[in-house]
This record gives sequence, structure tokens and C-alpha cells, in this order.
Amino acid sequence: MALRLTIEGIVYGGSGMGRREDGKIVFVPYTAPGDVCTVEVVEEKRDFSRARVARMEEPSPVRIEPFCQLFGRCGGCQLQHLPYGEQLKWKTKTFQETIKRSARVELTPCVIPAESPQHYRAKATFHVDRGRMGFFEPSSHRVVEVEDCPLLEPAINTTLRAIKEDTPAGVHTIDVALDMNSGKTTAVFYTEKTWLGMDVPLSGALKGYEVRAKRRFQRGRGRRLLERGDTECSYTVEGVVVEYAATVFFQVNPEANRRLVRKVVESVGGRASVVDAFCGVGNFSLPLAKTCCRVDGFDMDGLAIGYAKKAARLNRVDRVRFHQMDVEGGKVLEKMIPSVIVLDPPRCGCRRLARELAEKGVERIIYVSCNPSTLGRDIKEFLEKGYRVVSSTLVDMFPQTYHVEGIVVLTL
Repeated sequence: MALRLTIEGIVYGGSGMGRREDGKIVFVPYTAPGDVCTVEVVEEKRDFSRARVARMEEPSPVRIEPFCQLFGRCGGCQLQHLPYGEQLKWKTKTFQETIKRSARVELTPCVIPAESPQHYRAKATFHVDRGRMGFFEPSSHRVVEVEDCPLLEPAINTTLRAIKEDTPAGVHTIDVALDMNSGKTTAVFYTEKTWLGMDVPLSGALKGYEVRAKRRFQRGRGRRLLERGDTECSYTVEGVVVEYAATVFFQVNPEANRRLVRKVVESVGGRASVVDAFCGVGNFSLPLAKTCCRVDGFDMDGLAIGYAKKAARLNRVDRVRFHQMDVEGGKVLEKMIPSVIVLDPPRCGCRRLARELAEKGVERIIYVSCNPSTLGRDIKEFLEKGYRVVSSTLVDMFPQTYHVEGIVVLTL
């Protein structure tokens, strides 16, 4: 079914949005506000349709030429066809609309742009299939061969080119992470085999690697089969050296993360006691404790907690304690009621914990989220208990994509 549409705006997820003559909404990827195009419907739902561009009739005046030749084929980017200012405009608008729809509150966030819209990612996951190494196509598990991704730190692209020739058959996924303090990289090669011999040269950018056994798409780290060289990484934020590995979660945009941490530290405002739920390797906990707050960090990932404890010792930060715990299932506030809770959950949010914290009446909540849908759902729990929004901020952690990092500060 072919339709002629005028694209009215960009929605969360990065697709353009137009309307049929009967008013039904149509979502079209890789379109820009003001595009007039003929589209082919590929999926019909009760309330909306999905379509693809069959022919561009009148390109929008805001549309630009993407800088990557794989744009549209590779699923990593959604917004390269928009100038960076337009990207920020529509990210802000979709954030506001998503929060208003789910939490019934209107926010006017402060927007912190990226320092560099390219070459900012300090980690990448490459997939290997039928001799191709790269990223998945949109909404697919088909691999697009990648030689040089313009979103990645140059050292990661250098590593990708170096390991292509030496990666043996049997590897299905490769994580490459940048040690931000040394400029070198580490890698993790995943295989379904119980043993895999490897001899990837440690030269140039790559300083160490692991081989781990796990099924393709299986969660977790799998079982380590081999380690060679130095696989430790670190970065510095607010004067604190934080350690990590390619297999633990860390914020992959170093400069944006510094601004994110600075904003969280400012929002805590020197209050005496802080609980950092979902603390990971101590990204917020360690800088907060260095400002003389008393901090308790919680995370279910034992490896991340180990790195956090190590960093506390190395930086001589003694006003912090780290605990391995599933904060959604555990009773974080059973023995302590801090003056501030910092929440930085996965994309699925933390509705159960938000409900518990709202019932306890913690003075201040700082909620950091990469998903405005679950952020809105969860802050509604606080708003219904009498909390009010003090401030909201957007940190553009992922230019050229629809993703954005939001910070909402609430107080009683």
C-alpha cells in the first residue's frame, strides 16, 4: 500500500511521523521534518502504521547528507540526516512529550550538548557472521561489514582493523573497550566452543584480551577460557580514577559522562548521606564521597562492586561503602534513611524500588535514565506521594542516535 506523506516531526525511536488522510499516524524511519515522500506500508497496527520510503518527492530543507556511507543499512544511527541542532531539538521534544504522557508533568530540561558529535564512543560490540564483522542491520541480526565507524574513538577502529585478520572461526561477538587513561584498548572474544585457541597480536592499540565461552545472544559474561595481556581499563572523572573492564557496564561517552557526573554532584549539593543505587563501578559514588558526602553504593554485579572497592582504595576515598545487592529485590532502606538517593537503573527502570522510596519519604531523589518511558513511569510514583520536580537535564550521550540521558531531581 503506497501513501503520499508529509513528515511532521520525529518521535522517540528516531522515526519520522506523518498522517494519512483519515488521520492515522504513520512512522517512517530515516525521514526528516518537512520531507514529502511516497511511502510503502510494511506493518499495520490498530492505531498506527509503519512504512518505508519508496520515493522522496520533496526533501526537507533541514535534511543534510549523512557522513557515513552505511547510514540506513547499519542499525546504529537514526539521525545522521539531521543537523546536530535539529537532533537536539527533536530529542528534547520527544523527551518532554514522553514524560508528559507517562507522568503527567511538563518539564523544561536544561540541555547539555555533546562536545563532539562524532568519535565519542569508548566501547563497541561487533558481531561476526559468515566472514563479516560489524554491526546489525536495523531490526535484524544480519551483519553489516564495518571498516571504520565514525562514532567510535579512533583507537577502537584501529583495533577492529587489526583483529579482523586474526580472529578465528568460532567467534560470534567481540567487545572492544577503550582504556581512557592510556588510550589503549582491550577486547573480549565470545565463542560457543568449550575451547578456542587464539593468537591475536598485542601491538598498536590492543593491549590485552579475553576469550569467553557463551552462546550467541546469551546474557552475562560466560566462562573465561583465556586471558592475555592487560585487560584492565580506567578513566578519570572529577579527580577520581575509576577502573573497569570491557565486560562491566560503564558510560561509553567520556566527556558527556564527566558532565553527567558533575551535574549529579551539583544536584546532591553537599548533603550528608547518599545511597547510590545501581552504582556499578562507582561512577557517581566515588566523586560524591570525595566531596565529603557519606555514600553507600549498591549493585547486583559483583565484578563491578569489586572494581568500585578497588578504586576507593586507590583513590583513598574512605567515606564510601559498596554492597553487592539486587536493589530491586532487596531492602536498601531497611537500616538507613539517607538524605539523597541516586538512581541510575537499566533501561527497564526500577518501578518497585521507586515505590518503596516514595513510601519512605526520602528527602531528595536524583533519577538518571537512558529511557524516558520508564523514567516517566517511575517518577510518577514520587509525584503521587507529594514530591515535586526541582530540575531536569538532558545530557546528549549518544549523538546521531535517538538515545538521550535524562536527569530528574525531585524533592519533598
